[in-house]
Amino acid sequence: MKSRIPSFWTLLAITLCLSAFCIHCSRQEDQPVPYLKEQGTAKQLIVDGKPFVALSGELGNNTATHMDYLKPVWPILTWGNLNSVIAGISWAMVEPAEGQYDFSLVGDIIKKARKNRVKLIFIWFASWKNGTSSYAPDWVKRDYKRFPRIQINDHETIELLSPLSEENRKADARAFAALMKYIGEVDKYRTVIMMQVENEVGVLLDSRDRSDAANEAYNGPVPQELMSYLAEHKDRLAPELTAAWQANGFKTSGTWAEVFGPGKPEDLVMPVRNLVPPMTQEEQDEALVTFPFYSDEVFMAWHYAKYIQSVVEAGKPNTRSQCL
Repeated sequence: MKSRIPSFWTLLAITLCLSAFCIHCSRQEDQPVPYLKEQGTAKQLIVDGKPFVALSGELGNNTATHMDYLKPVWPILTWGNLNSVIAGISWAMVEPAEGQYDFSLVGDIIKKARKNRVKLIFIWFASWKNGTSSYAPDWVKRDYKRFPRIQINDHETIELLSPLSEENRKADARAFAALMKYIGEVDKYRTVIMMQVENEVGVLLDSRDRSDAANEAYNGPVPQELMSYLAEHKDRLAPELTAAWQANGFKTSGTWAEVFGPGKPEDLVMPVRNLVPPMTQEEQDEALVTFPFYSDEVFMAWHYAKYIQSVVEAGKPNTRSQCL
């Protein structure tokens, strides 16, 4: 898939908040649901009652949008002796009109994967993918008032759904819940073993959302839920976060800037670097030094995390699963 290099805290948000979970579709006494088993300091994925190491092929972003595109894929997976495949599911395709779902393609993919004896790991391409909202349905894209976008720099609106919008979150969560319900009904043999919710979230060309709603939240207090977590896990935080918090006196309350330091100056435009090969470790380290706007990054990471967790929670009742 196409590679973009987000900032450190965007990677943190992806790592900590993009939830993936096993799903179970029928109760079978002799085959336990997929779950994570504690194995020393690590966790082991158990599928069909046995340890499962996912030797996966990953499809292109749009390969799973038509069965014809998948025809040449199955023999390649067999030839490569792979046991699973990662495929994107587009929100736009499964809910072309609001409240009208079409999961027929999802069902066909599940059947074909089982026939070829490979497990499926779906990625929910919904509110965000590659730092844009290109996989949201047209009825969402057309309505800027109901489904607000992120604004950057001098109130420039970009095609990126704001994670601060309750309406955006609810629409995504409803669709994901419907998808998980469908999979739970048709996948009788647990061909689908995991689901990644959203992909590559983050703001390009700026450090945070600068819409009126986002500015109001940014200039307001850091949520107590986050402050309590930081205090409880103070000795286990990322060094950069600890340093930013310490530099501002380890405050236990205040605005985002008061707790984590000043944000990006309004007149500074942040470039997007698409390099092939990707940035070296030295270049990434330099980027952190050049753009150390931790309050902006933590602010966005928090709102992305809360949004995605809400979508995950909407789908979990339909899975009879353990959350990974």
